[in-house]
Amino acid sequence: MNNTRISAFSTNRVVITRLVMIHCICCLLLRAYSHTLPMQLAQPVQHRAGYNITHMLYNLSGIGPWLTGNAVVSALFTGALFLFPLLLLAFPRRSWLAVVFMLLFLLFIVTTNVYVNFNQHYLFLLWIGVLPFCARRDSTFGLLWEGARYYACWVYGSTFILKLINGAMWQWDYGLMTMKEQIAEYVFLNPGTSLTALYTWLIRHPDLVNIGQKLVFLAEGLFLVGFFTRRYDRLLIASGLIIFITTSLFANVFFIEQLGIMIMLLLSPDWWVALKNRFRKREPVVAV
Repeated sequence: MNNTRISAFSTNRVVITRLVMIHCICCLLLRAYSHTLPMQLAQPVQHRAGYNITHMLYNLSGIGPWLTGNAVVSALFTGALFLFPLLLLAFPRRSWLAVVFMLLFLLFIVTTNVYVNFNQHYLFLLWIGVLPFCARRDSTFGLLWEGARYYACWVYGSTFILKLINGAMWQWDYGLMTMKEQIAEYVFLNPGTSLTALYTWLIRHPDLVNIGQKLVFLAEGLFLVGFFTRRYDRLLIASGLIIFITTSLFANVFFIEQLGIMIMLLLSPDWWVALKNRFRKREPVVAV
């Protein structure tokens, strides 16, 4: 007897692939706007690996100077990053295209982290979201897509656990301290804006800031529920939006790449079916 479970997402592979690839292209365009694509790094010479083994191996391999120091190679690398998601839009079932894009995207993430001298993690969840498309069978894709959802829950849930372990949850004024540190530059450079006025008012009412941050911590903790049931996935999406908005406004952290793939991983199979039916091309009616 074959006891292999068929995922409900298996039949929605095409629409999921296309929407995720559109999100990837938008994220790359955002990076282009931020001048952080490989061809925009202006042949960097400074790099940082820290204690990250992947970054260390990347530096030892010597691939970094080749990808960023050669204008032609960096332009081809950047072009390939846009080309393969476009190809997957046209051919969503070609798993080999996803494999190539996954490898290129991972190389892009590591290259960016090494040469901006900051270990950004905003793109890693998106990279995990690309992995299921490497499967040749739709049934395997569906199971991998569900697995990526659990990783998304871990990304947010683990931050809550770390705040419990390291004491941020128990330090009452942690919210105010973090906010002051993160917004200081903006307030100094933009003294007359409405946002600066809001920051000033909140600093004068520190209890609101501290309570608000504790609520954001609890919103992160809600994602641990996702390991046990899908029943509250809509609540998790709302929690993710709250986390994104508050951290963008008050912590100067903008992780739209992570938010987008997180929402897609939490959407139900019924939502994908409705989207597929909405955009499905109807066959012309032939009169008999």
